[in-house]
This record gives sequence, C-alpha cells and structure tokens, in this order.
Amino acid sequence: MSKEPLLSIRTLCVALPPGGDREFAVEDVSLDVRAGQTVCVVGESGSGKSVMANAVMRLLPERTLRVTGGEIALEGENLLALDAESLRRMRGARMGMIFQEPMTALNPVMTVGDQIDEVLMVHGQQDAKVRERRVVELMTEMSLPTPETLRHRYPFQLSGGQRQRVVIAIAMALEPRLLIADEPTTALDVTTQAQILALIKRLQATHGIGVLFITHDFGVVADIADHVVVMQHGKVVESGEATQVLRQPVHPYTRRLIDAVPRMRDAVGSAEASSPLLSIEQVSKSYRSRGLGLFGGKSRTLALDEVSLVIGEGETVGLIGESGSGKTTLGQCVMRLLDVDSGRILFQGQPVHEWHGRQLKALRPQIQMIFQDPFASLNPRHKVGRIVTENAILCGVEKTEADRRMREVLKVVGLDESVVNRYPHEFSGGQRQRIGIARALVMQPRLIVADEAVSALDVSVQQQVLGLLREVRDRLGLAMLFITHDLRVASQICDRIAVMHKGRIVETGTVQAISRAPAHPYTRSLFEAMPGQAWERDVEEAERLLV
Repeated sequence: MSKEPLLSIRTLCVALPPGGDREFAVEDVSLDVRAGQTVCVVGESGSGKSVMANAVMRLLPERTLRVTGGEIALEGENLLALDAESLRRMRGARMGMIFQEPMTALNPVMTVGDQIDEVLMVHGQQDAKVRERRVVELMTEMSLPTPETLRHRYPFQLSGGQRQRVVIAIAMALEPRLLIADEPTTALDVTTQAQILALIKRLQATHGIGVLFITHDFGVVADIADHVVVMQHGKVVESGEATQVLRQPVHPYTRRLIDAVPRMRDAVGSAEASSPLLSIEQVSKSYRSRGLGLFGGKSRTLALDEVSLVIGEGETVGLIGESGSGKTTLGQCVMRLLDVDSGRILFQGQPVHEWHGRQLKALRPQIQMIFQDPFASLNPRHKVGRIVTENAILCGVEKTEADRRMREVLKVVGLDESVVNRYPHEFSGGQRQRIGIARALVMQPRLIVADEAVSALDVSVQQQVLGLLREVRDRLGLAMLFITHDLRVASQICDRIAVMHKGRIVETGTVQAISRAPAHPYTRSLFEAMPGQAWERDVEEAERLLV
C-alpha cells in the first residue's frame, strides 16, 4: 500500500443554506484514502457522508451547497481549483462513483450497453468496434450473465443486483484510480450484497484502486474496511483502523451506532399458527414478459408457484428471500392489488381472492400495507393530515371520526399533532415511515403487510421503527406479514419465518429453529451471505466474558 495518499481531504467545509438546522453540512472533515485501501465513512442520514462524497466528485449544487473551505486533492492535484473541462476529463478516467440507487442513476430510455458505451465515447474512444468489445469485456468482468444479450436490455428489464453491476461497470470503464461507493448495497438482498462487495474487493485487488465507501451498515464495514471514519452532524467524531473502531469504539455516538446493529435473536415462537387469520393455499401467479426486439415474442414468468402459508391471530410471520423470489408479489396478492392465477386466499375463512366491488372495498380497511420507501409512498403535495385520513374517509369513515383516529394513532407512533399541517419533505426518513404506519393504523386493520418497511433506514432509525412495530402489534393485537431480505431484522420481530426461493416457500419454522439448524440449502446460503458474521461472533463472545 502506497505511503502517499491517493485522495487527501483537509479541513473540508460545505455550507448549508441559511435557515438550516446547522451552519455546515460538512465541517472541518479530514481523511486520506490510499491505493489498495478501503476507507468506510459511517453515520446516520444527515451526517454529511454523501455531501462529502459528492464534494470530491464536484457534483454539489452550488446554489445550495457551497464549499467554503478546505482542500480536496487527488494524486496531489487540487480538485477544487479545476475548471469544468478539466473536471470532465478527470471524472471517469481518474475517479469514478457508484451511486446508491441504480434505477435512478441509469437512463431509463437507453440500453445498459449504450450507457457504458457512452462513457467510452465521451472520453475519446471513437472506434465503435473497440467500444463494443470493451462493453462486453466490462460486463463479463462484472459477472453479468450473457453480456452479448444483456447489453441490449433496458434498466427496468434487469434485477436490482444486475443494475448495480452495470453502474459499477460504468464507474470502472476507464479504470479510475479512485472509486467512491455511496451506499451501493443498502437496498439489496444479502446474497446480492455479498456478490457486489466481493466484486468491489476483487476489482480493488486487480486494479489497485482506492475505495471511499459510504455506508451505515457496520456488518459491511466489518467485512471490507481497512480504515473507518465516523461522522455525526457533519463532523468526524472518530477515526481509526477498522479493528480498533469496531471492537473498541471510543466516542459515545459510535458505540450507539454499533449497539443499534440488529443481531440474530433466538425468538421462541409457535411452530404452528393457531386460530388462522389468513390462509394462503396453493397460490400461483405469473407475469407476461416480452422478449427482445419488435418480434421478440412473449413468455410467462412464474412469480408464485403453489405457495401455501398460514398467519394466525396476532402472529408475525417473516417472509425472507432475494429480490425476484416472489415476496412482494405474494404481499400484493394478499392485499388484492393483484389477482391470483390459481389457488385460494382466505381471510377469516372468507375466500377474498374471489371478491370484487363492494366486498373488496369492505375488505380494504382490514388489511393494510406499509411500503418500503416512505417518501415515494406519501403524496408530496398533500399535508400529513390528509395523507393519514384520506383512505379512511374514502372507505366510508366520517371525517370527524377519521380525525379522531388520526390524532390517536399519531400518539401511538410517537408524532405530535402539529405534524398534520406539514408536508412529507419536511420530515426525516424515520418520521416519514412513522407517518406511513399511522396511515395504515387509522384504518383499524386486523393484518398489516410490511414490505421491506425498514430496509432503506439507517440502523438507529431502523431500531426505533422495529421497536414501534413491535409495540403497535402487541398493543393492538395485530397480525403481520413482514417482508424482508434481512434475516437479522426478521429475528427482531417475527414469531415464524417462511423462506422463499424462485416463487416457492422452501422452508418454514420458528426463528430459533431456522437460525440454529436451517434445513434447506438456500436458507443456509442466506445465512452464509450475511455481512459481518465474524465481527458479530467476536462481539457476542466479548459480551459473554463480561457477564
């Protein structure tokens, strides 16, 4: 590893607009990244991690976020002093960036191959055949299947993991010396996350690049970091070698973040549900998909293959699996947002899969959904009061009664009544998810379908929302279908777990039974892919010795 830093940030300050909750988004931040080294920057949402990363790439909106002091040097060259043309040449060629949300980072109307090709062309490669070979070569290096075919597909035709690999291919197209990864695995399932992390480590070993990795996941930090920088409110509160920070954190904020990391919990639940509330019997669902080209033909993708599952009164069942396993499709079928092709869905013994019109409208209040993205699922033009009460009023609840329920559930989810006159953008991610929970509870449901309800939240907020869901469930006696890709999170709240793979439930059982002795090879592969297992075992051993 080189003694001289590849990237050097010294006393960087980025000012927030007047009227913000603090003066600086980033204040007096200093760090180094050396060739062959991975530096992980950790902190909650709003800590300044992404602002700092975007400042390195010079991607900050200058009207709202201005660099007011400090220096950013790449291989000794001051990036803050470069003009637009010099920056254009440097981006991609000497520094590349992997963005958090690949669907947003990719152009939806261009094929993924053309988007990689564009980077090569913009940076001077005019030979189309050379570019074509390089596109296939990059996609092969990213372990994408059948690159010759896949390069003609659009982003929406790829899975989340495949899209993220395309984003990495774009970032690595010109073999930059520095790679900035801004939460590249946050919303990915554990097996895809493990593959992406392994890919970044392999690229680092092959090309000798330095990696600045932005994350809030300490499991990921434990697996890949050489050096850790902890940020809070725009400032660095702790910095050091990964082993030292993870095992002997000094700052109270670092200790609090580590304490909030979910661990596998041996919950003792009932192996069989009693008094069934929801019965899913041999449900199948397929989608029609179009092939490539104008005459590509049509095929059917089997999303659910004779799925059966029972949820009892007041029981929480976790539905675990990778992206594309059919989890969300099953949740949407339970919600009657999708019709099943075959099989039955019984709610309180009634065949709700057959219901339409008035019967279906009467069912809606009893089964409610909490969505993955609390910002996308809330109407940005409506105030919280309308968002929370609108569905209840549409289902026939008098406005005065809906308002009474709203104020009641706002207290339950820990929000003040003053929020009713504010818009979603005025809240943090955790607060928006609480609003989403309040919207579901105001309907007084019997069953809640929580679809990746905490996957996009940082660990401390995730811990708060999980605690809230447990409290609400226990207080109101709700049943819950808890959809997640994170086994550790599922163990915090679920009585039983059902593991889905390629549209089938391959294993069910209590959290305790499945965590200690997973029977199916796929379930074992999910456990093996969880990040930070060695670190978690070390922490548990240290805690055991202290008792």
